[in-house]
Order: sequence, then C-alpha cells, then structure tokens
Amino acid sequence: MGFNFPGVSFDSVSRLVRLNGNIKKVNKKLTGFEIPEYGVTIGIKTEMESKEIVFIVSGKRKAEIFKKVIMSKKVTPKLPASVLKIHPNCHFIGSGQNPAEVPRGNRLRRG
Repeated sequence: MGFNFPGVSFDSVSRLVRLNGNIKKVNKKLTGFEIPEYGVTIGIKTEMESKEIVFIVSGKRKAEIFKKVIMSKKVTPKLPASVLKIHPNCHFIGSGQNPAEVPRGNRLRRG
C-alpha cells in the first residue's frame, strides 16, 4: 500500500508519485540513503485485481495503522488499506501486534 495516501481513489492504478518532504525525511532516516523525488506505487485498483494479497506490517512504527485497518468497520479512502478487507484472498500478517486486540473473524497471523 506504499505511497497510497489517505484520500486516494480506489480506482487508482500503478503510477509514479511525487514524494513529499516528510516521506523523504522519514525514509532517509530509516534507510540512510538519499531518497528520490518520485516513487512507484501499485494503485488500489491494480492491487485489488490480484488473485492473492499478503499484507505484511512489521514493527511498532506501523502497529497503530495496522490495528486501525484490522479494526475498521468501514472501507474508506481515508484509510486506503481498509479496502483489503473486502479482497477475497487477502492475508494480514503483523509482527509486534497483540493478537488479543484483534477481533475474531479477522485474518491475522502473528509474524
């Protein structure tokens, strides 16, 4: 779901996106590398056309957003990854998550 920011259209396809200053700063801090002006992202529509999706989230930095996706009752462009909940073959895998906080019926494997 990288670079599919809140508000993105669920009809979006794979494309080149301009990376804002904050994204570049965070990624440089995480990787130690210079970050380019643009990145490639797989659009929501393109992702949803996949036969199978494995959505992996690792670490505490992404734990809160992962929890929001798993717990969300609505599919909304405000939370782009929420659309994965309606994909017929999407598997959610999270490390650093507390499985007790995830309601039954959600497909979650602890990594």
